[in-house]
Amino acid sequence: MESPHLDGAEESGAAGLYRQAIEAFEQGDLELAQRYCAPAAKLYDQDSDTRVADAYQLLGLIAYWQNDYSASESWYTKSLAVYERNGNEPEVATTCHYLGSAAIRRSDYSAAADWLWKSVHIREELGNEIAAGESYHQLGLAAYQSGDLASAERWYVRSIELDEKNGNTLSAASTYNNLGAVANAKGDYQTAEKWLWKSIRIGESHGNEIGAAGSYHQLGVVADSRGDPDSARRWYLESLEISRKLNADSEMAKTFANLFGLAMNGGDSKEAEEWLKKALKVYTDKVDIKAMLFLGEMAEEQGETRVAERIYRIAVEVAENLGVDGVEAKDRLRSVSKTGWRVLMPRWKSS
Repeated sequence: MESPHLDGAEESGAAGLYRQAIEAFEQGDLELAQRYCAPAAKLYDQDSDTRVADAYQLLGLIAYWQNDYSASESWYTKSLAVYERNGNEPEVATTCHYLGSAAIRRSDYSAAADWLWKSVHIREELGNEIAAGESYHQLGLAAYQSGDLASAERWYVRSIELDEKNGNTLSAASTYNNLGAVANAKGDYQTAEKWLWKSIRIGESHGNEIGAAGSYHQLGVVADSRGDPDSARRWYLESLEISRKLNADSEMAKTFANLFGLAMNGGDSKEAEEWLKKALKVYTDKVDIKAMLFLGEMAEEQGETRVAERIYRIAVEVAENLGVDGVEAKDRLRSVSKTGWRVLMPRWKSS
């Protein structure tokens, strides 16, 4: 997600704090950004300054990237109220887009679609096709994650049409990657690989290495899906090599997780443990509870209830220590703890 636009306001008081918050956010220092932005929002609010909406929106973005989606939505909602009151339609659309993205992360796909359609309608009325393409992309993601593959494909194709019409090539490459995921979910591995190689070619020709890393990762997913673990491992390691070079922690963690699943499925307990530790370290540092739950699901799918219990317990501890929502992690832990006694001799142990 891009950061809100800074309009060059004076460099003192709330405006100065907000400028520093923007700079910290763009450098990836979320804690520092929050420390600057919170007092800026308070000062703007005290002065009844409409720029308070920008500060609220930035606080929402900060919370989003801290994986605190409840706080994110709260800030976005406050921002939206001010933008709507002042008739700022472009920012209304942007904030609706952000609310839709946060809802996707909470797995509330109905709410996500509602917000994203509001964003699409406004952006199309304003003639902002590139921005509309971004919201169609997110509609595709919401549909994909809810299991509606036909709608996912339709909205991704619409997003690509708008991007290619407007020369937004790198954004189109990202959506080609996601079309590959849709084709893979449909079991059409040849089409999946076609879309992914198209994404890789665009990414590499434009110097977008992180995008290429994501598509190599997805090639690994496709290979794994069609029962070719050797190719899956090769593509995962290709992705990992690029991600490590770029210090792209989130992309690395995603690949660590899949290498964990691949090793676990192949019965290599030592390698699986190594990848699991690497993934958990990143997810713990980033407080990504949802990703931890995914790791637990992978273990459960292999019948490794004790491993899943260990992962869920870590997720609960992280949530409690940092005061974020850990309800789902607690539910998973209770569930797996009740069924764990059934697994007398797990095929793969975590120690």
